[in-house]
Amino acid sequence: YVILRTPQGDITPKTMLTFSEPIVIESITTTKVKSGDDFEVTGDYLNLIAKVVFQENVVVESTDFVSQSREKIIVKVPLKARSGEIMIANGEEIPIEVYSGDLQADIVAPAIVSVTPSTVKADSDITITGTDFDLVEKVIFGGEKTASGFTISEDKKSITVTAPADAQDGPVMLVAYSGAEIVSETSLTLKMPVAAIENKKVKNGENI
Repeated sequence: YVILRTPQGDITPKTMLTFSEPIVIESITTTKVKSGDDFEVTGDYLNLIAKVVFQENVVVESTDFVSQSREKIIVKVPLKARSGEIMIANGEEIPIEVYSGDLQADIVAPAIVSVTPSTVKADSDITITGTDFDLVEKVIFGGEKTASGFTISEDKKSITVTAPADAQDGPVMLVAYSGAEIVSETSLTLKMPVAAIENKKVKNGENI
């Protein structure tokens, strides 16, 4: 309440003075960005914001903001961030949540160019070429068989991985830390054992 002090005493109005602080998103970074890059949100009353939330509930808390003012917030793109709408929220018990709507974050994901060789024995290596493989968390073969480990080249454009012993025919899938799944156009064929039986008559108990 706004109290008027007068010689005759205080006058208190019946109406409480309230302040409007509408949180607004005016723009976000819509150019392609990668984990670790700066991501910018502009608008009004952003000084009230306690967190920036990317798709799949990937949260950046205000303590981790690069900078924050009434008109702008800058955060680092989290490793698990995915493309899509973002949300900002204040720190109240019943929070105000504001969404970016048609403004979409464009987050880099790994891409596969080739898989060689296309016919491979179990427990032998294949090479996957592409881009941004530093974002890859898992390599999965046909039959949903996850590779036990893999090696990424220094330029992040090549992965060397051993086909699991129980892998089945099918494409190779990369799973990014964000959870994004990238499936190869090449379908691997796993070589099967080939056997021949000696053509001779044998008695029970004899070797063939």
